[in-house]
Amino acid sequence: MLMILYAGAGLMLASISMLPPLTDVIALLFVGMMCLGAGNGAVFQLVPQRFGDEIGLMTGIVGAAGGLGGYLLPIVLGSLYDATGSYTPGLRRCTRLPSRIVDRPGRLETDLARPRR
Repeated sequence: MLMILYAGAGLMLASISMLPPLTDVIALLFVGMMCLGAGNGAVFQLVPQRFGDEIGLMTGIVGAAGGLGGYLLPIVLGSLYDATGSYTPGLRRCTRLPSRIVDRPGRLETDLARPRR
């Protein structure tokens, strides 16, 4: 489910990067943010299943990553807009992360399955 939500968010951001009319942008943003919100909920559902003994630590790490992303994303998008005069490069860069996650789902599972030292 999480892969489908990431793919949906990436697709919406890629569509927005083509700078369609404002009404289309609003609809695409709405659907993209719904995908990201549902993905956030899915992550917090997976944390207790995967990290039952370290639930507090992992919830803090996931929350801190979300806070860091919420802080850095506007700065990066604003800097790219100032440098290029368009939102397209920033939105295209934002689609790379979800597309990489969807492209390599087995890699994360392999990394998590490695025994701890």
